[in-house]
Amino acid sequence: DGEGGADAAVVAVVVAAVNDAPAVAMPAAVSGAEDTEVVVEGVTVTDVDLGAAPISLVVEATRGTITLGPSTYWVKYTEGTGEGGEATIALNGPLDDVNDALAGLTFTPDADWSSADGETAAVTVTAHDGGASGAGGQRAASATTTITVTAVNDAPALSSPTDGGAPLAVAEDAVVALTGVTLSDADAADGVAADAGGDSITLT
Repeated sequence: DGEGGADAAVVAVVVAAVNDAPAVAMPAAVSGAEDTEVVVEGVTVTDVDLGAAPISLVVEATRGTITLGPSTYWVKYTEGTGEGGEATIALNGPLDDVNDALAGLTFTPDADWSSADGETAAVTVTAHDGGASGAGGQRAASATTTITVTAVNDAPALSSPTDGGAPLAVAEDAVVALTGVTLSDADAADGVAADAGGDSITLT
């Protein structure tokens, strides 16, 4: 006060809790071979104020399907089963149990598909906390892993009218037209019979 005197007062401050969003951690990119399961490691979900409340997840894939690791009784699936062959899986449960399921996340590309044309696949995980703690309502977060699938050379397939059946009966010295013989190759582009390296297929 200019005269050497001083005083102090205590002011109480109340900080209202605000719901913090969950966080999803995933590798930015992984790679694997055509027609081969790809392991997506290091996928985790965290939430600093979730407490004992459950977390909800949606796991989605493009250009393939996903599988999760073994789940406990406390993990409930609302879409899919997590056991493979599904492009979308929705589940909820305690955070640790859900993370255990994510620890076994794998991706299986569509049959005979690869990134040869520059296209990549992706797996996205989205987490919803249900507004479990603090003001602000439900919060969500997501992350995506890009997957490059390298091409492998598929064997050509040849079929004939007698496959799995009786031999074709013909008369001696007769000329018989062999119809229904077909050649296919999953690697052939635009109907051209060629293998993955671009070489022509030879028939003998």
